[in-house]
Amino acid sequence: MNPVLFLAVAFAAAAIGPAATAEPIAACVPVAAHAATTLIERGPAIGQVYVSGRPFLWGPRDLRFEVDVFGPQTYVYGVDVTLDDACKVVAMNSWLENNPYGNHW
Repeated sequence: MNPVLFLAVAFAAAAIGPAATAEPIAACVPVAAHAATTLIERGPAIGQVYVSGRPFLWGPRDLRFEVDVFGPQTYVYGVDVTLDDACKVVAMNSWLENNPYGNHW
C-alpha cells in the first residue's frame, strides 16, 4: 500500500472518529436535566424538585437550567451542567437565585 495513501486514510479516520461519536447537545438535555434535579434533591430544601422551562446553552457543552423546589418554602436554583461529547456529566455548578426568607439588610 502506498504510504502516503495510508497516512491520508489514517488522518481522516482520526479526524472523523470523535466527531462521529459526539452527541448533539440537544440529545443530552434529558441526561443533564436529571443531573440538575438530582443535585438539588441532595441539598437541604424539602419539596418537589423539577426543572422549570427550557435550558439554554451557556457554553459549547454547557447547559443552564432553572430548578425549582416547591414545598414549605419556594426555592429557585440555577444549575450549570457541563457535558462531554458522549453526554456524560463532567461538572456541575449551582446557586440559589431567590431568598425565600426575604431581604433583612
